Amino acid sequence: MSKYYKNILLNCGKEKIIDSAEIQELPAGYHFGPHMHPSAELFVCMEGRIIMNVRQSQVEIGKGEYIAVLPDHPHSCDVPAEENCAILQLHFRRDAFCDLFSDTLQENQLFFLIDLNLGQKNYILGKCSDQLYSSIEYLYEEAVEKQTNYEKLIDLYFTQILLLLSRDIGDSGHGGIRENRHLLSALEYLKAHCAEKITVGDIAEYCGVSQRRLEQIFREVQGINVSSYITYFRINRAIELMNRGEGRYSLTDIAMESGFGSLQHFSKVFKKIMGVPPSGYFSQKG
Repeated sequence: MSKYYKNILLNCGKEKIIDSAEIQELPAGYHFGPHMHPSAELFVCMEGRIIMNVRQSQVEIGKGEYIAVLPDHPHSCDVPAEENCAILQLHFRRDAFCDLFSDTLQENQLFFLIDLNLGQKNYILGKCSDQLYSSIEYLYEEAVEKQTNYEKLIDLYFTQILLLLSRDIGDSGHGGIRENRHLLSALEYLKAHCAEKITVGDIAEYCGVSQRRLEQIFREVQGINVSSYITYFRINRAIELMNRGEGRYSLTDIAMESGFGSLQHFSKVFKKIMGVPPSGYFSQKG
């Protein structure tokens, strides 16, 4: 039995995986304005249609389809005027499966988690298989009814959901990341050296490729260059520290731990990307 499953069964896990689970029945013409969360969100459309606006992208999902919105990505939603809509919504912690992600990646091919941890994507879109849809419904029932051992069952159902999502992504030919492990090596290096001065050459050397090849890989798969990826990674790291620090860290501490070098530089970059200064970040979250 893996360490991860032992933690679940022995109740040794640090925090709950699921922050909330609910079914919402939304009327025709419903609108919910821009907001964002430190958790990731999985929306499953159960009836009707819903239009999701995530940053600059607009996506419509219908019955049996899902969209996963990544943490700290501003998004809004609209229900078309023609019909009502019902969605099942889960909020879950992106880092809840770090042990599973690192220990069993090669064995289980967790493409959904790779996208979640690597990508600067705004969302992940797909269609539910019957098995995936049933697993999501079971998880929801446990979250609502809260019977004996419901928290452990939620964790186990959610593990199943992640594996099924990864299977769907793999079967659909979702490429790039799984075909090129250099991106995983780059993420590994960034996690270990985020607070330090990092150059593209440092990452390329660690990944065993030339700088030119590394830049090509990032542009083909991520759609951005390596330097931009480093900046996004550091912003995400800063947000994690702000969300989990509970006031223990000053903004200067966060700037240094995230590798920005100074509070002034951190504030400038944060406002450019997030639209608000670090001090105003929490007031913008829904």
